[in-house]
Amino acid sequence: MAAKVVVLSNRTAARVSCTLVEAGRPAKRITIGSGDSSPYFYAGSLQLHYRDALQENKYDLEAANAYFFARAVGDSALQFEQIGLGVGVFDPSISNVSRERGLLAASPPTISVKLLVDDDEPTHRRIWEPRIRKRLAAASKIIERHSGVRLKVVEVSTWDSDDSVNQFTLSLREFEREVSPKPAQLAIGFSSQYKIARGQVHLGGTRGTLHPYILLKERSPNV
Repeated sequence: MAAKVVVLSNRTAARVSCTLVEAGRPAKRITIGSGDSSPYFYAGSLQLHYRDALQENKYDLEAANAYFFARAVGDSALQFEQIGLGVGVFDPSISNVSRERGLLAASPPTISVKLLVDDDEPTHRRIWEPRIRKRLAAASKIIERHSGVRLKVVEVSTWDSDDSVNQFTLSLREFEREVSPKPAQLAIGFSSQYKIARGQVHLGGTRGTLHPYILLKERSPNV
């Protein structure tokens, strides 16, 4: 029998403990570190149990899907949700026969993207918009070549970044607070407020696996 797999991710600031209950096997207690994600393999059905305050929560997990723990801003309740990346990305109904017949090539799974620059972008929109669209198109070709998934721009916009913030983690937090990925599934921001630096630099990143925000530092044309 082929093994099934789910991915569990922790988007909270602390470790999260939960219990995995697989049919016909002893329950397994696991702990996921802050910002970590891990795959779990099983054969039958799988259920996740976790306690939040005095409430015991139970969820039936579906194979070939990804899930995450999170806490909403201003809310202490621990949330558990499925990560959505569009139809077909984690769809177990796509069989090997479909792949062999080239059905995926005709209609590859797509992740919708919202592209943004901050208020420190020095060029006019007619210059910066084609530039970042071209960069995303190049990245999409690489991703599709390795995973069969495309990136598609559905909106281009701007946001006002705080010039007093020069620490990347704080900039990412501000970007998450001020920008909504909607109507897309993923928001990618390009911030031009950082000064050109010598030596090893941090070019950008995200908070964790399949997080809906990516922030990149725009430094110099030759970077």
